[in-house]
Amino acid sequence: MPQQPRRFQADSLDEAYDQVRTALGDEAVILATRRATAPGLYGRPPRSFVEVLAHVPEQANVPSAALRAGTAVLEDDELELAPPFENPMAGRGDVSPELMARVTESSEPVADSIGNAPAPDRLMTSVDLDATESVADELVEAAATHGRQRDEFSQLMGEIGEMRGIVEQLAIERVNGRIDQSPAPLRWLRNRLRDQGLSGSLAAGILEQAADAHVSSANGDALRRTVERQLAMLLPPVAHLDLARRPAFIALVGPAGAGKTTFAMKLALEIERAYSLRVVVAGTDVERAGAPQQFAAVGAAAGVQTRLCYTPGEVQALISEDIADVVIVDTPGHDGSRRDRMTELQTFIHASRSREVLLVLPATMKTGDLERLARAYQPVDPLGVVLTRCDNTGSLGEPLSALVASQLGLAYTTHLDAVSDAPRAGDNLALARAIVTGDWDAGAQAARGRAA
Repeated sequence: MPQQPRRFQADSLDEAYDQVRTALGDEAVILATRRATAPGLYGRPPRSFVEVLAHVPEQANVPSAALRAGTAVLEDDELELAPPFENPMAGRGDVSPELMARVTESSEPVADSIGNAPAPDRLMTSVDLDATESVADELVEAAATHGRQRDEFSQLMGEIGEMRGIVEQLAIERVNGRIDQSPAPLRWLRNRLRDQGLSGSLAAGILEQAADAHVSSANGDALRRTVERQLAMLLPPVAHLDLARRPAFIALVGPAGAGKTTFAMKLALEIERAYSLRVVVAGTDVERAGAPQQFAAVGAAAGVQTRLCYTPGEVQALISEDIADVVIVDTPGHDGSRRDRMTELQTFIHASRSREVLLVLPATMKTGDLERLARAYQPVDPLGVVLTRCDNTGSLGEPLSALVASQLGLAYTTHLDAVSDAPRAGDNLALARAIVTGDWDAGAQAARGRAA
């Protein structure tokens, strides 16, 4: 009987594999891997982790007797047996091992021949129909039980979500009642965070911490700095590109109209200027009407070397030509909901083994839409987020809330549509200060002063 699969959870894939090797040994087989997120309460950031499903497979027992088909005789070492039948439901504990044993024992392999010609590679199955019908009925019942369990679990998760919402709403109301009795600066900060679109739970937690800090509630400047620092600390660490590898491979993904092409040109110019590296931007949005011509025109106007790539093979060929130190791939825009589009996207991204993916999102989007896109693009494992059009919104609290929920670091921001305007490296404190004061440039200048 095969060993039941076991689940291992860790912060990274390497740590999970180490757990598998320690628990199951070197013979373990990885069945599946996935990224998952445990929700946080009271507006706190969720915890991301990697889950690995693994087991030690049962060694197939090759029968000692030869299999005869007509006049042909096959020796033991010529047999190629199919792996033992395993129902995936059994691996989840929904079907008993005894039932699965009855399924496998109800049939036996026999040889099939056509006329007098032996056909040892064609295996049919002689089945006890009565036994199979009985087992099939039990499997149907087991599947129905599994479906009911899944529905009950979904209902339970929905109830937990409702309870969580109630608890958070009570916490928000309690904090608001406390702030109503506080001096004007704290009430101003509450209104400011609300106007900026910061989620209610995050705002309540930040304001409660500010009220508890050893700062006078009447000291407006000190309170603002406290809130800025707390907002910055909520954000995941800033994402940094690794340009040391040659060639560095950077894929830009995201919805249509997010500004990927413009950002690709901005990033290429900035890398050339700051690091004196050779950069080529590869355009893979070749199906949309007019997209190739627009891509080539923008590249020519910016003075950036470009290449249209119609297949993943052409991207690989570009990498192997050794004409660029950095290859930036501008991918077609979509919302990530269609499996075929995501599969096509992954084939282009996987053209390089060493790759970094940036998710390009407009800062003008609502929190819910930003979170949905971040979830949709999880399969391509983005390194971080590029927020474009930051100068076109007065609700920067919405992208901040989405970054906290998705636990994706801020890699770059853009503030003007002009290609010549360089992208700004991610800065959590600058984003927090822009939310509190409405002045991103002041925050960026302060950050540059700290770096100097």
